[in-house]
Amino acid sequence: LCWQAGDSVFLQATGVQENKLLGLTSTVSYPAIKKGTWIISENRSGGLRLLHLPTGKEKIFTDARQADWSPDGEYLILSTEKKQGAGDLRVVTLSTEKEQEFASVLNYTWSPDNKALVLVNDAEGKSQIQWCSLTGGNIKTIWTGQQGQHVGKIIFDQAGHQLAFNITKENKEGATEIWQYASGNKKAELRIDNNTSNIPEGLAITGPRLFSDNGKWLVVTLRKSFTSPIPESGAANVDVWSYRDAVLFPGQSTRFPSYKDYAGVVSCLDGKFRFLETDTEKMERITVNNLLLVTEGGVDNIGRSVVWWPHGIPAKVKLVALDGNQTKSENGNSYLKNRKYNFSPNGRWLWYWDPTEEHYFSIDLSTGQINNLTANLPISVTNETYQTVELGPVGMAGWYKGDSAVLIYDNYDIWRIDPSGKQKPINLTDGYGYRHQIKLRLVNNAYIIQSDLKGNEELLLTGYNRKTGENGFFKLRLNYPGSPELLTMGPFLYFMVESQKEDGYTFDDGMPPVTGGRGKNQRWVVLRQSASEYPNLYVSKNLKDFAPLTNLQPQKKYNWISSERLTWTMPNGTVNRGILYKPENFDSTKKYPVIFNYYQKLSHRIHQFPQPGLTSENINIPWFVSRDYLVCTPDIQYTIASSKGGYPITEAATMAVVSAARHLSMRPYVDSNHMGIQGQSFGGHETNGIVTQTTLFAAAAEMAGYSDPISAYLTLHWDDDGNSHKIDHFNQRMGATPWQRPDIYQRNSPVLNADKATTPLFIVHNHKDAAVNFRQGIEMYMALRRLGKPCWMLQYDNSSHGLADNADALDYTIRLTQYFDHYLKGAPAPQWMTMNTLAAYKGKSNLYELDPHGNCMKDCKVCREWNSKKGLTIK
Repeated sequence: LCWQAGDSVFLQATGVQENKLLGLTSTVSYPAIKKGTWIISENRSGGLRLLHLPTGKEKIFTDARQADWSPDGEYLILSTEKKQGAGDLRVVTLSTEKEQEFASVLNYTWSPDNKALVLVNDAEGKSQIQWCSLTGGNIKTIWTGQQGQHVGKIIFDQAGHQLAFNITKENKEGATEIWQYASGNKKAELRIDNNTSNIPEGLAITGPRLFSDNGKWLVVTLRKSFTSPIPESGAANVDVWSYRDAVLFPGQSTRFPSYKDYAGVVSCLDGKFRFLETDTEKMERITVNNLLLVTEGGVDNIGRSVVWWPHGIPAKVKLVALDGNQTKSENGNSYLKNRKYNFSPNGRWLWYWDPTEEHYFSIDLSTGQINNLTANLPISVTNETYQTVELGPVGMAGWYKGDSAVLIYDNYDIWRIDPSGKQKPINLTDGYGYRHQIKLRLVNNAYIIQSDLKGNEELLLTGYNRKTGENGFFKLRLNYPGSPELLTMGPFLYFMVESQKEDGYTFDDGMPPVTGGRGKNQRWVVLRQSASEYPNLYVSKNLKDFAPLTNLQPQKKYNWISSERLTWTMPNGTVNRGILYKPENFDSTKKYPVIFNYYQKLSHRIHQFPQPGLTSENINIPWFVSRDYLVCTPDIQYTIASSKGGYPITEAATMAVVSAARHLSMRPYVDSNHMGIQGQSFGGHETNGIVTQTTLFAAAAEMAGYSDPISAYLTLHWDDDGNSHKIDHFNQRMGATPWQRPDIYQRNSPVLNADKATTPLFIVHNHKDAAVNFRQGIEMYMALRRLGKPCWMLQYDNSSHGLADNADALDYTIRLTQYFDHYLKGAPAPQWMTMNTLAAYKGKSNLYELDPHGNCMKDCKVCREWNSKKGLTIK
């Protein structure tokens, strides 16, 4: 949903079927904590309007222009800009309606406990900082500056008892000071400036970064500025590329800033300073027990993790106490390069994923003992639905209180694991997910970040059934391991998390259930949708029985769609899945042309509502289905190309799409002579490959896809880096370099196999494409043109990897529809397909007019049939 002119906000009582029109504008805000209590919006006659939802009581603030809420939802902050940069601030205590006024406020910050508001004021041209206790009503000025001094970043410690801020001076570069204030003190104290001893030469303080968890240490940022070399007389204006360049030459001017930041730490007790990083070290994070995790080596000098770079320092991780004592060092190559390491919430364990071992490990920070957390599980925890060269895990779900246990997902179920490895793992869901092929995940963003699990909670799970595509909710009781309680499951989408999808590409993830009230008065609101049912809100007492809150049905005005889940066996014996979309007025006695669209795996979208619109990347399914096309989206099953029995992605795509087409061709309503394919980006490469490996399809269209992974391998990427590691390690899944396995690169190259293509190809590739170089589109076009094979290529000046410009998307939608209508429905070709030398028409004529007397290519059966109809004119 998106806001449009004339939209309004409705207030719906969950106990009755009655809407109350609030008459609010689209600018609506409510506190994150107390969402069901207050709401504020722009008042149509000016100012802001505050509404108390339980009573309907409202108040208009005519002079307010902006509003904000305290993090705990207890206070409303209203501001009115009166002069440049500063304005009056009004704080409203919502429970008592008490209002407090503050003048000439430049900015403000809440303490973490929400008990204090720190204001930066303009006091007669001088900045000052005030600590305001909203509960006690006390206001204390903790710092007053001089003329030309400005307050920068303000940070609090976790307890909210102290803060730090930096002060800069006008026209005095490098004159930054960092001050600290502790609650109860009279004034802030200067903690560190550039005259502090032990600051390395050439570094200047820029600001505070964070407090340690115990509040005894303040981490600050220091900056080293780089100066350009002094030009030599007669120096050549030449680019010098070196094999030792961690960053390729074109990226060095943009990727290397004019400065580098380092971390230092200052004691909040005595002000002593210590440097934390060197050129080969990077501070990662601080644990609750104030251990510092430092990456030593393994990163280039702009802080990137380097996977294959042979000239760097071998990587290791070391733990250092903030007082400077190194505690231990661990070789970290496997998990360091993937950045899959982290601390447990209470800092007892360092855990990481090892892609080589395909297991989680923990390090006991008190002893250095390394434990394999998942070695004793009877099932793998690697993500079976999205695999690249380096296998990744499904994920962790959270920690128990005191770091005593961790929750880990396998592909279907949830395990409780002792991080020390002493106790046997417990399958909390008792294998229910695996037995029913249902992926069970926590609704709470799939991860409980804080270690607040006591072990007796009831957790709400979302479930996705891989066999049926159904979605629903379950209840899990942590202290009673066993099959979770099924609440609801059906042919709908309610809510999915990332690891439940076959791949990350979706129409919509749905909405986590929203709950309010307690006991008998507790209610749940869910969003439910399907391919044929627009997303609507429902209310429930138990997540089993639902009553509708909304009844939005815009699709009923159109020839809408239905979705059917497909399964079939591919030539290699693998059972594959896909979705077939049919028009609402489907007639099984008719013959329908079919368009196949794909990316990686899309079968999880079976019950998602596809929004109608223009085609800006992949085809808009409702657009084509409502025009009497069938659309099929088959999953593509991949292997690592260099592995035993493996095959490259173009062959995987050909096997999946061709087998899906042959499966559908057995149905009497499928016109097997008029089937087309379309894909974008990764799907564009697959399309380019399919047209060189089969003669089955009557038309093909691709946007922004690779055409030759060999040239792409040696082409600069959008970030001025090479493509090589993206092709041999990432979604191309080659698993080898072109010199190790030239055979699989040749098989995966549409350009090198273009002579086998017989299907007309419609290409879109733009100069500004930052993801796949424009050269890839040109290579495919030039290869087919040189071979005399029919192809057309569009290049849009205002778009890049997709068509973000609406005018471009409209143009492409029209042309793509005309293209498929010609080859799959027998319509006349448009002029842009029958004419040549079209540069003169750019920006002057779209040449959409159908041309029944022209020819799109030599021996086109459709054109020949229209040519025979003499005297016919199409308007």
